[in-house]
Parts: sequence; structure tokens; C-alpha cells
Amino acid sequence: MKNSFNLLEDWLEIVMVFFLGVGIFIAVISRNTYLSYFVIIISGFFFGTLIYKSRSFDTMPRYFWMFSFLLGYLLGSFFYSWKLISLLFVLSSITAYFMYSKGLLRES
Repeated sequence: MKNSFNLLEDWLEIVMVFFLGVGIFIAVISRNTYLSYFVIIISGFFFGTLIYKSRSFDTMPRYFWMFSFLLGYLLGSFFYSWKLISLLFVLSSITAYFMYSKGLLRES
């Protein structure tokens, strides 16, 4: 039975908790509605770029990180529309991924 904490085995959970905390923190400090929607669009572009650049690796942990950030952001911005925030995040992630795959954006 495992009772100790092992960083090599539990790294995914640690990073997920980190992104959950970052999502809550960013949502709490962006109090304006339009700023909140702008921040979630930029975050979606960031995660779409992350998924594209790591497409040759195992991308499943990155999807967990995206979900934990989005969950944290939704928990921190409970006054705003969770449907609109989720939609903007997913659409901007997909847009960034396809902009890289079609060559509209270049890797640096």
C-alpha cells in the first residue's frame, strides 16, 4: 500500500492543482466582464498552442491541464456565464490549433 508522496508518479495531479489555482486566481483578479472573456480567449489560444506544439508527445496530460484551468476559471468567475466562458475557451483553443496546422501562425 502506498502511503508516501512520490513526485515522479504524482506529477500530473500536482500540475493539475497548480492550473486549477491559476485559473481561480486569474478569474478573481479579472473582475470586469469583458476583461474576463478576453482573458479566457487568450488562455484558450495559449492551450491550443500548447496542444499543437506537443502533438508528437502524449497530449492527454495537456488536456487534463486545460480542463483543470477551465474548471478553476469557472469556479473563480461564478458571476459570469459558464456556458459562454466554456464556449469561448474551447473555440479559441481549436482556432489556435488549426491556425498553427494550416500555417497561418508559425512556430518559434
